[in-house]
Amino acid sequence: MLNPPTEVTAKCQISLSKIKTLFPLMEAKKKDQVTIQDIFQDNHKNGPISKKLMTEEGGAHFSVSSLAEDSVTSAGSVNPTENFRVLVKQKNASFEEASDQLINHIKQFLDNNGTPYFMKSMDCIIAFQKEAIKFQKSSALTTSRKCFERKWKLNN
Repeated sequence: MLNPPTEVTAKCQISLSKIKTLFPLMEAKKKDQVTIQDIFQDNHKNGPISKKLMTEEGGAHFSVSSLAEDSVTSAGSVNPTENFRVLVKQKNASFEEASDQLINHIKQFLDNNGTPYFMKSMDCIIAFQKEAIKFQKSSALTTSRKCFERKWKLNN
């Protein structure tokens, strides 16, 4: 390493000694290492489980769209499966009316040749099947299934 010239060190020695007296070097205390596990401890060991998210199968389903469920009046084209489920669950419309709305959307999706529309129509059909089974509407299910098959064969 290069040493500074002797003239510079001689001139700075007085200032350097003042700084050393004003700011003495001391050994710093080491802080204890705190980890995330220490901060966010799992309190299940210490006491009863007071609150727990229900994310497993059969747990509560939450989505932002569920906040607006009260205002669903028809099955829209953006999220027709959820709208259909809400309509049927809340009985805002009869099963037949809600299924007609969903079937119309499925037909529109099948008219558009594209993978996103096909996947959206498949999601709608699956939702329709599940709800039809719940409400024991097998005749509506078979009739609409035949209609979907004819529609899909015409487009392909």
